[in-house]
Amino acid sequence: MGIALPQFLLNIEGASGGILLLWIVGVCILLPLVVAVVYLSKSSKYTGNNVMHQTLSAYYYFMKPSLAPSKVMDVLIKAAEYMEIPIRRSDGEPLQKLFLLVRSELNLDLKNNPKQEQAKFWKQHPALVKTELLIQAHLTRETTTLTPELQSDYK
Repeated sequence: MGIALPQFLLNIEGASGGILLLWIVGVCILLPLVVAVVYLSKSSKYTGNNVMHQTLSAYYYFMKPSLAPSKVMDVLIKAAEYMEIPIRRSDGEPLQKLFLLVRSELNLDLKNNPKQEQAKFWKQHPALVKTELLIQAHLTRETTTLTPELQSDYK
């Protein structure tokens, strides 16, 4: 009866023991450990229903019974998943055009200086700006005017 290993690993003088030991340690210990670390680092961000922990904590923090209906959109775009939307340099002009189309629907306080409110809107994180504009485009049925890149982000 024999062992199904290459002949050089079964060398009786003991020279193959180090190679066999390295192979066992690498395949049986290190490989499963690396796979487990990668899996746990990616899955620890999500809950059981595939929502990020950061999103849930933001929603629990902002959602209150006294929340004004006009602030619901601000809470909705705080989802951490939206931070993963790709931001391209070529999105600047199409987003400006989209902003002009949906400006009346945005929650901007136009009683104050309108230019200051618009500047405050654009100073948010670019992913949040893009998300809010795409959601407003969906709600106002302005999605036909989106560029192909924005159309893919919208979907």
